[in-house]
Amino acid sequence: MKNKNSKIKLVCFDLDNTLIDFGSHNSSWDFLHEKLGVHEKAGELKKEFFSGKMPYKAWAKADVELWKEKKAS
Repeated sequence: MKNKNSKIKLVCFDLDNTLIDFGSHNSSWDFLHEKLGVHEKAGELKKEFFSGKMPYKAWAKADVELWKEKKAS
């Protein structure tokens, strides 16, 4: 259903960094973490996931919660 009041014209997902160069960042997630000021905490969560201490779904949810704390949506 089309919303006539929506200002959004396009949504684009760059899943493998082919459209956007994030420079020194490894991913769009790293870029967002730095810009939102949660890069250090996000790095701790990333280590927990890659060490097998946290399942992917919990890791992704925890990352999004960091963004919500900064009022990003």
